[in-house]
Amino acid sequence: MNVPLTPLDGRYYDKIEPLVAYLSESALIKYRVFVEIQWLKFLREHIGAPIDSSVINKLDNLVINFNETNCNEVRDIEKSINHDVKSVEIWLSDKLKELKQPLLIPFVHFGRTSEDINNVAYALILKGARDMVILPKLAEIHTVLSKMANDCANMPMLSHTHGQPASPTTFGKEVAVFAHRLSTQIDYIEDTKILAKFNGATGTFGADSVAYPDINWQVAMKSFIETLGLEYNPLTTQIESHDWIARLNNEFALA
Repeated sequence: MNVPLTPLDGRYYDKIEPLVAYLSESALIKYRVFVEIQWLKFLREHIGAPIDSSVINKLDNLVINFNETNCNEVRDIEKSINHDVKSVEIWLSDKLKELKQPLLIPFVHFGRTSEDINNVAYALILKGARDMVILPKLAEIHTVLSKMANDCANMPMLSHTHGQPASPTTFGKEVAVFAHRLSTQIDYIEDTKILAKFNGATGTFGADSVAYPDINWQVAMKSFIETLGLEYNPLTTQIESHDWIARLNNEFALA
């Protein structure tokens, strides 16, 4: 029997179901797979060994067709090794064996630290949740408030200052205040930069530079991150600083 952990996965589940495609554990695993595959394709292209287009299609289909059965396969691997990203790496390597692409296996996760994969995956799921679910819902609410403000523009309403009756207002004007505030907050949410890094275990491109010293990895990684629709954070430690996540969550809270 599935017992809800919170009301969000219990009686309110129908309200948050659209977010499952982005903010669930299964979504996170799928996006990790996506990042690993995108990196594999990008790396091979930049080291002068492009992947055949037919193989690219097969790799892309691993993401397109990724389902809960695949998630459970990754989870089973994690149970034995106790490492979230490594389990994805092993799963993908196994799939490459099935696709008869053994020469690609050494390039899976090449030069990366787990945070490279995780920070990009989290950036993508939050971007998806923001752009595809949260902002459209806030826009709907703003439309309702704006119509209410317009429809009730001439409806008298007693107002107060300092807790005492004051000069009158209208109900429409007061609703318009909230519509305006929400509109402003939507702009702040849209304008929050979603950052990602891809610079290795200490933020120095160490493994990349040793293996392929002729490549400008700062430029290459910036290009890679931007092809994913994210903004590049050029200077970090092992982890992406995650300041933008705090900023975005604060804007969500204010909305």
